[in-house]
Amino acid sequence: MAYTYFTNTSYPGITPVHVFGNRSLHLVSPQELKAWFALTTAFGIVGAVLTLLLFMIMVILNKFRTGSGIMISHSQLIDFIICSILNPVQNVTILQIQSGRYTLIDCRFVQFTQILFVFVGNWSAVLLAGNRFVAIVLPLHYGKVTTRWALALGITTAWIISLACSVPMYFNVGVVLGMQPTGACGTVQISGHFFQSVGIVSTYFPIALLGAMYMTVFLQQKLCKREAKRQREAMRKRVALAKALCCSFLWYCLCMLPAPVLINFFPDVWRHEFRLLMWTRTLLIIGYAANPRLLYT
Repeated sequence: MAYTYFTNTSYPGITPVHVFGNRSLHLVSPQELKAWFALTTAFGIVGAVLTLLLFMIMVILNKFRTGSGIMISHSQLIDFIICSILNPVQNVTILQIQSGRYTLIDCRFVQFTQILFVFVGNWSAVLLAGNRFVAIVLPLHYGKVTTRWALALGITTAWIISLACSVPMYFNVGVVLGMQPTGACGTVQISGHFFQSVGIVSTYFPIALLGAMYMTVFLQQKLCKREAKRQREAMRKRVALAKALCCSFLWYCLCMLPAPVLINFFPDVWRHEFRLLMWTRTLLIIGYAANPRLLYT
């Protein structure tokens, strides 16, 4: 059923025309709204706990000081912030708006921070994939990519690219960030091709790199398995890891791709179909909560 969104103009600085518009939105029942919030919150808690536990394990085992441990710890910190802070803030705001209440929030800053950390998370996943790629395909060069200088350069590059993509959006370059009709913080207006270009650079390109590296690892190990008669046990473990990495990539695409595809190619649908928006957000949280992190350790 279609409902006309808020007509109450008592919220400071907010009018239906300026922020929410006068379009009809396909909303959900209060029961489904509460179920969505409870389920998404539960997955967010699971994701936050798992990332924190893995980080603590690495600290206890002193793994975060050597090898790829710095990259893994960095990735866990990014995921923890997304699961424990950024997504809960957005979900609480959506729940309040949909329930007829409103707490003043700087949606532009919230969405900018969300975009920044998601981009950094995407490039962190590429760094970890590159680490596994070199370890399996080019083991003789593994020591070169795990020096502290190389790791620091990789992490710094991930942040520089992500900041270069997200900071212009905060200053309304090609896009206006704010509160969408559904109550979510996101893109209110898109102009030009900057937003799509940013999506290519920090979403689709990293995912393409992940797929290319994981598939190369898988094919290389399958070919080596046929040729190698010695060290059969070590080869078996490498092939099993290659298969697991490919499965993790498919899982990553399933959970992480729907949202950017909708935002980039179907922005009106994303802003005005609340059921699609809220369950896609749940899928994102599931992706973080069930992230196969142990494959990188």
